[in-house]
Amino acid sequence: VGGTGTGKTSTVNALTRVIPGNLRVITDEDTRELQVVQPNHVALETVEAVDDDMMAVQYHHLVKANLRQNPDWIVVGEVRAEEALFLLRAMSTGHCAMGTVHANDAVDGLDQVHLLSALTPGVQLSWFGLAKLVGKAVDIVICMKRYDEDGTVKVQEIMEVLKPGVEVVNEMETRYRTRSLVRYVPSKVIVEDGEERLLGDWIFPEPPSERLVERFRNLDVEFPWSMFGMEETG
Repeated sequence: VGGTGTGKTSTVNALTRVIPGNLRVITDEDTRELQVVQPNHVALETVEAVDDDMMAVQYHHLVKANLRQNPDWIVVGEVRAEEALFLLRAMSTGHCAMGTVHANDAVDGLDQVHLLSALTPGVQLSWFGLAKLVGKAVDIVICMKRYDEDGTVKVQEIMEVLKPGVEVVNEMETRYRTRSLVRYVPSKVIVEDGEERLLGDWIFPEPPSERLVERFRNLDVEFPWSMFGMEETG
């Protein structure tokens, strides 16, 4: 998640590199930007209606079609409308997926997906039911940010969504149960060769849950143990 020009697509590109090469990856985009290297890759694109007799093919059509194409991974270039609900349903029923969302921070990313799902025509889940679906489906949120001090783009936060994903605060409010795994903390701005440069550190406030570590293991993805000061287990 992140604002415009914060490197969301570049981050997704990097993440696709760790998907094992024997898995089937299906990408949905407006125009092809993702550079998936897996040999079993199917690239789909939206289609605009050029006249009244032609039906547009939108993101939610592609995501619905993905479920009939035996995907191991679904990658959506930009989640911005009712495809959010179809993607959540796919993720909550065992499909691996990722996509980009415009949001101000990591928690706002969850709220945005929740809102987009609620705006889906004909949705029959309550507001709380949709929040539960978001909390169940999403494991990790990576927030990207462009820092005004020097214009650089950095990972601002990596946040885990704990399970169950939401808790009831009162009759009108729910709260996502999250854990901040990685956070960038700016410290100062220095000047090098006449240009300002932002300095800071990535900190690791909390370790990942055992469930997330096991999830990585099941996906055959190597977990960065040393980053969190942990020793490999299992």
